[in-house]
Amino acid sequence: MSLHRSIAPIDSRRPWWHGTGPYFLILLTTLAIFLAINQTLKNDYKEKLDIQREEIARLQLEAENLQYQKEILEEALLRRIQEVNGLLDKINQMRPDLTVTDEERMLLEKLVTAEARGEDYEGMLAVANVVINRVASESFPSTINGVITQPGQFCPVRTGSIYSMEPDESARKAVADALKGYQVVDGALFFYNPKVVSHGHWIRTRTTITDIGNHRFAL
Repeated sequence: MSLHRSIAPIDSRRPWWHGTGPYFLILLTTLAIFLAINQTLKNDYKEKLDIQREEIARLQLEAENLQYQKEILEEALLRRIQEVNGLLDKINQMRPDLTVTDEERMLLEKLVTAEARGEDYEGMLAVANVVINRVASESFPSTINGVITQPGQFCPVRTGSIYSMEPDESARKAVADALKGYQVVDGALFFYNPKVVSHGHWIRTRTTITDIGNHRFAL
């Protein structure tokens, strides 16, 4: 009886990976979970990045709007400064208040009423301006009374109708403002009604400043 070992055929041996199935399953599961987490993180970062980009775009738009508003405000401020400077120039050019007696003030109010009766405040102020301008001129008397009563100057004085006039609130305000230096006919020394004065009259040769109400005001 011969003895010999029982050797299994080579092709009947188990492969090296035999029995490792559960480990591969765990590995694949772990890898799948890792990839899923990684993708989730990527999606989160992408979403946050998109939000940041939108925020940056919004801030850039706000910055542009603010710059535009800044330019508008600067232009408005410049215009306001120019307006204020213009008002300051006018104020600086105003004549100081005139010291007048009550009689002179009342006489001027009567003249304004007689000459600009039926006109608005501006028309009355313009008449008062002419009297004040004459007081300041070397070509006329240096007082309100002297200017108004100067012979041959104002028709209501020649006719005497000035003395029966009853000044209203507009006339009194126009005179008060004229005495404070308010002007609507700067430098005017004459006025006349172009509808009444003949075309050959000397006063039409004076340089016209403007027309207010029924009167034409001239230098």
